[in-house]
Amino acid sequence: KNEGEPELFKRIEERYYSVEEKSEAVISYLKSKRTCLFIDLFLRVRSRSEAVAVFMALLELVRDGFIDVERNEGDEIELSFVEGMENTERMARIDEY
Repeated sequence: KNEGEPELFKRIEERYYSVEEKSEAVISYLKSKRTCLFIDLFLRVRSRSEAVAVFMALLELVRDGFIDVERNEGDEIELSFVEGMENTERMARIDEY
């Protein structure tokens, strides 16, 4: 056992989180907020597998152009949803999962 590991990660994980599921959740959250800090997406994460799925979803969404990433003046990572017609086709692909 790792003594430095947060308590919430010490229990056995029974839930599987897909990257597609978390992509939809991240997009929905960012559409409503427009921008957020990177850490905000992990505040309600309950397990290591959920954190990994959220992080993988973020990587894919940045790669596909849905999310812009910048470092703000406070040296924090800031995410923002990319508006535009080109995302309509990408959203259709996500919905196909």
